[in-house]
Amino acid sequence: MYRRKLNKERIEILAKEYSTRSEWSIKDSSSYKRALSYGKEFFESIAPPKLYKSYSKEEIKDIASLYSRRRDWEVNNPNSYYQARAYGREFFESIAPPKVNKQWTDKSLRKEASRYKSRGEWSNNSASSYQTALRKGKEFFESIAPKKKRRG
Repeated sequence: MYRRKLNKERIEILAKEYSTRSEWSIKDSSSYKRALSYGKEFFESIAPPKLYKSYSKEEIKDIASLYSRRRDWEVNNPNSYYQARAYGREFFESIAPPKVNKQWTDKSLRKEASRYKSRGEWSNNSASSYQTALRKGKEFFESIAPKKKRRG
């Protein structure tokens, strides 16, 4: 079995091959762990922590306006998303208001159900209206739901 020599000089060279600490720890865990064993000062001198951009409230508002859903914002720009949350609930909800649940009336349920060709399509694309119709009873649900197609 081949054992490579992992002295400080060799580790410095290896560390430069990776753009992040995570990448380094995954692709070459032995040199990463050895670098850690040399102490925090040495480790941070060759692999400084990634610094995240700090956003002002105005910058966060601009970024948030690019997304229609909170989840999209969180996935695509998590740094600004979590900074906005750190500013407090009032600020966060002023730029990303919570989703408001729609109140379904019988008329709006009929209209929504008529948009779909099958019950599965309706359930997948408008789960809240589908579940509301089910809760109103079997007779109501059957009267507005897309008709089942017979197989065979």
